[in-house]
Amino acid sequence: MKKILYVCLLTFVFSNSVFANSYMKYGIAGNLANLSVEDPNGDTDSTNTSYLSGFVLTPLNRNQPSVRLWYELSYRSFDLDPSTTNIGQEVSSLSLSATIQKGWSSKMVDAYWVGIGGELNLDDYSKRLTVDSDGFINQQFNDRNETILGVLLNAGFNLPKTSGGYVYGFNFNYRMPIDDGINGISASFFVMW
Repeated sequence: MKKILYVCLLTFVFSNSVFANSYMKYGIAGNLANLSVEDPNGDTDSTNTSYLSGFVLTPLNRNQPSVRLWYELSYRSFDLDPSTTNIGQEVSSLSLSATIQKGWSSKMVDAYWVGIGGELNLDDYSKRLTVDSDGFINQQFNDRNETILGVLLNAGFNLPKTSGGYVYGFNFNYRMPIDDGINGISASFFVMW
């Protein structure tokens, strides 16, 4: 709980100091992801999961709105199944990411975007174990609490603004940790205002 409060406070202070302009947009995203963990003690399986995230975006330069900064806060929680070769575990992660994106206009959609950025993850890995061929616990490992940096690549598009002032779109992300942490791909549907 302390981690969540710390990141929320950090996000609030940062957004008020950096984003104090009328060009900001806010939004929420529903994410579907296939994630795994780079574990220091061995291999892991991957799993499909879903989670919500909130984001703020602003043009890097208000005179050049085709380059923007996308800041996102998300919380992910998922389980990885143990096997005789893979370490199973319960994973929870609070992530704050920053991505710089370049956009291109299109006749089919309002704009296409590609971006690269980084993320800070506060991760907890618990109940880490392998099992034998009968499904009984074979080996147990200590819990891990890590602060991990990662690289984030994304691409997506958004549709034209609706009459109500909302913008809808899709993002596709690939994330990889710099150290042992969460990696994988995700697709998100977002709405911003």
